Amino acid sequence: IGMALVELGGGRKRAEDLIDHGVGIYFAKHLGHPVKKGEVILKIYSNDESSGKQALESLMAAIHISSKKSPVPKLIRERI
Repeated sequence: IGMALVELGGGRKRAEDLIDHGVGIYFAKHLGHPVKKGEVILKIYSNDESSGKQALESLMAAIHISSKKSPVPKLIRERI
């Protein structure tokens, strides 16, 4: 998903690359949320059609929708 943002120009491939602050990805659904057919799960904000299509392909490859409920991992773990 991070690489899709880089493809849009919202991240750097090389240190000298500029970041385009006008691009981004908005997730309307998150891991574990139910999704109905036809619902929007994300929006891609792009400044050109080519990078938008490339980002969409990357995101479609990264996202899996299943009839089974996905376990939601803990992002913050307590230190022992």
